[in-house]
Amino acid sequence: MDLAAPDAAQRVWHEVLGPEAGSREQYEARIHGKKLPLANIDRPAPPPATPMLRHQYAKAMRRATRTPAKAKRARRRPVSTPSLPQIEPLVTLWTSYIRDALGLHGLTRTSANLRLQSTSYVTSLQTSLLKMDWTGAHVTVIRSSQPTHVHISGIIVQETHETLRIVTDGSIKCTYALLTHQASPNATPCSA
Repeated sequence: MDLAAPDAAQRVWHEVLGPEAGSREQYEARIHGKKLPLANIDRPAPPPATPMLRHQYAKAMRRATRTPAKAKRARRRPVSTPSLPQIEPLVTLWTSYIRDALGLHGLTRTSANLRLQSTSYVTSLQTSLLKMDWTGAHVTVIRSSQPTHVHISGIIVQETHETLRIVTDGSIKCTYALLTHQASPNATPCSA
C-alpha cells in the first residue's frame, strides 16, 4: 500500500476499513472525486436507469398510490333513476319469462289448485322461483332489518348477490333483501 502522501479522506477511508480498504488505486477508483452523502441517508433513491427497472418502479408507485376500486366504480357509473314508463317493457319481459320457466301457459285456476295441493310440486316451485332472475318483478318488502324498507313496493331494476334495487314512483331505493320461502298472493316477500 502506498500511503506516502495520503489526504484526509484517504486516511479516514483506511482507518474505518482497515486492511480491507485496499490500495490507493482502489481508493481512487471507488471514492476519490465522488460525493459521499454523510447525512440525509433517508433520501429517496434515484429512479432506475434501465427501461425494465423504470417500468417496475412505475408499477410499484402506481400500486402504492392507487385509489380504492370502490371509489373508481362510483366515479365510473353515475346512478341514474329510470322512470316507470322506461321499465314497463322489462316488466312484460319478466312476466313472459316466468310463465315460460314455470310452464304456466294455458293453466286454469282449477288445474293450478290441483298442482298446488302437492307438497313436492310446491317445494320444487319455491326452489325454482328463488333461483330465477327477479329483474322486472313487482315486489313488496314485508320484512327488513331496516324499518324504512318495510312496505316498499315497486319494480326490481337491479339484482346482485343480496341487494335488490327497487324503483318506486320514479326513485330508486336500495334494499338489502333475502328472498324467503313464504308465499304471498300479491307480492314477492323480502326479508333482510
